[in-house]
Amino acid sequence: MLRFFTGSTRLPIGGWTKLKPELAVIEDLGAYPIGRTCFNKLSIPRNNSLQELEEKLKLVISNSEIAERIDRE
Repeated sequence: MLRFFTGSTRLPIGGWTKLKPELAVIEDLGAYPIGRTCFNKLSIPRNNSLQELEEKLKLVISNSEIAERIDRE
């Protein structure tokens, strides 16, 4: 998940306190989470349940990893 919104698989020296990630809530209930790697920002939709949010996060992270592999080929 770290890579999804930072573009990196590792934390900077100093850990989370140096990263200063930003979390934003999207009011659109049908939206999917959005990772903005340039800004270390994760935008998540206000969901009906934690389970729905978890499912959507898994889907977008999985799809972003697949797209990254395709770009490398």
